[in-house]
Amino acid sequence: MPLFLFIILGMIYFGRIFMDYIQYNHIARDIARAAAFHQDVTDTGRFLEGYPLMDFYTPEISTPDIKDKTVTVTINLTLDENKKLWLFKFLKFPPDKLTLRYTMPFEKTIGS
Repeated sequence: MPLFLFIILGMIYFGRIFMDYIQYNHIARDIARAAAFHQDVTDTGRFLEGYPLMDFYTPEISTPDIKDKTVTVTINLTLDENKKLWLFKFLKFPPDKLTLRYTMPFEKTIGS
């Protein structure tokens, strides 16, 4: 029974962390897409609204890097140690730091 509960708890915990990872991936894509369409992306915090984040990680969103007709957005995630379950501390799971990068080509503006 304890092994079964450990497995179930691990699946739920992993699912919640994976959901956060996917949401931050979507946020990086949204910022890159907005920058590729020549929109103002200086306030990157507004892109976090509307996403159901579990807050396992604290994001540090870089300003979009524009080079050679592409836009690259980097999000560095730092794990909140208080959210890590005691069962998983010895497994070093989830990772303490993650880096997400999303690159998108510039879109042509109308009339160019």
